[in-house]
Amino acid sequence: MNKRNLESYEASYLVLITFIVVQLFLVFVNIYITQKFSIDFFTIVVVELISILFSYFAGIVPAAVFSIVYIMGYIVYAVNGNSNINLVGYILMFFVPLSTVVAGNMNRTRKKVINDLIKLNELEEMQLKMDPHTNLENEIAFKEVLSKQSNLAYRYPQYNFSAIMFRLEFIDTLRALLDAKEFNYLLEKIAEIIQNCIREEDYKFIVNNNRFVIITPLTSSEGIAPARRRILEGVEQLNIKDENGEAVNIVLKTGGIDYSKDKHDMFKEYKGVLLALQKATEVDIYSEYAN
Repeated sequence: MNKRNLESYEASYLVLITFIVVQLFLVFVNIYITQKFSIDFFTIVVVELISILFSYFAGIVPAAVFSIVYIMGYIVYAVNGNSNINLVGYILMFFVPLSTVVAGNMNRTRKKVINDLIKLNELEEMQLKMDPHTNLENEIAFKEVLSKQSNLAYRYPQYNFSAIMFRLEFIDTLRALLDAKEFNYLLEKIAEIIQNCIREEDYKFIVNNNRFVIITPLTSSEGIAPARRRILEGVEQLNIKDENGEAVNIVLKTGGIDYSKDKHDMFKEYKGVLLALQKATEVDIYSEYAN
């Protein structure tokens, strides 16, 4: 959030509250001195409250216009001199345009603060959908994208997509051999390889820290086979060592499924898709013995 906008709003708020408190104090002083609350004072207070409310929601331009009209009316009223308003009353009348302009300025700052909050909320939502180690979208984002893609494919028969999973095998062994820093490095390198081997329009996700999933619009699981092979070969060439400096064998198994209308019910539930992809990786014999 822009700190300057927040500070400006806070300053305007304090000024406006100060004006209102001072005016209330003057009203009470006048009542104490004169022992009455005249219709003139009542009108001034009501007009000011209405003008503050109006300016706060309408903005600085209507507030400025209102203040100019008010000042001109104030001059005409003072020149005619057909009222018995005392010095306190004139001071109160002078506060009206000041409060109006401050309230109008608060409207402008309030909109900026609201825009900052909206951007902050969007950024927070983006961060909730991102994995901090790999900068890939996480399971929450996968669920949303899968729902949109399956609905799109169901509505338009000419549209199709596929989902591909890359699963790290022997995950418990890897966690035992590698410390947390080295394991996160491994995930980062696999994510980097995946992003370099697929198209920009493809979606990339990581779920459960050992399964990478991509969604490929307008491409079947067979159609993306060359990219899948490049990913497997890239991971095979990674030089990952354990705490003793010995090379660790990395096995990445892959499997894919294509969307079809008869599978639409399964694609509506993202966990079912992840389970189907998991089963598909279990029959990937090549990856298991490639190394």
